[in-house]
Amino acid sequence: GYATGQREYALQCHGVGFAIIDVTNPANTFRVQLVPMEGGGYWRDAATHFDPSTGKTFAYVGSQGTQGGGQNPNLVVFDLSYLSGDINIPDGIDSDPIPAGTGGYLNLGYKDLTHTINVARGLLFLNTARASNGCRVYDLTANPWNPSFLFNTGGTGRDCHDSFVRENIDGKDVLFVSDGSGRRERI
Repeated sequence: GYATGQREYALQCHGVGFAIIDVTNPANTFRVQLVPMEGGGYWRDAATHFDPSTGKTFAYVGSQGTQGGGQNPNLVVFDLSYLSGDINIPDGIDSDPIPAGTGGYLNLGYKDLTHTINVARGLLFLNTARASNGCRVYDLTANPWNPSFLFNTGGTGRDCHDSFVRENIDGKDVLFVSDGSGRRERI
C-alpha cells in the first residue's frame, strides 16, 4: 500500500494489470486508476521505494510469463506523488491521476523478469523464478526511472522464486532467497 497526507491507497496487482484503490474510508473504497498490463496473468507483484533525493515514492510493478494472455510481461514504474493526499479532495473514481510516460508511469522493459519483487535500502530485487537469471538486483538510488543492474544470483538450481532482505542483523543487511526448482533457501 501507500499513504500520503491523510489518504491511503491499496496497490493491487491482478490478471488485467495494476490498480490503485483509495481505501481512506473502508466503507467507501473506490478505484482511482487501472493500468492494463500485458503478460503476467496471475504472476504480477508490486513494491514501493521512497527516493530521498526527490521526496517521491515510486511503485515498481512487474510480471512474468504469458498466462492469461499478452506477450510482453514487463516492469513498469509509477510516480505515486500524483495521488491526492488531501482528505477533502480525493481523486475521482477512475480519474487516472498518474499520466502515461516519463514522469508519470513508464514501461521499463526488463521482459519476463519478475515473478515476485521487493525493495530494500534503495535496491530493487526482481525474483525471476528462472535459473539463468535468479534474483536480479538493481540500484534505484541514482535514478529511480532507470535502475542500474548490479548483479544476479542465477545458476543451476538457483531460480530465486522469492527473496527478502532483513536489515541490520549484527550491523549487516542479509538477503534470504527461496529457490523453487532447487527446493532450498539461501542466505
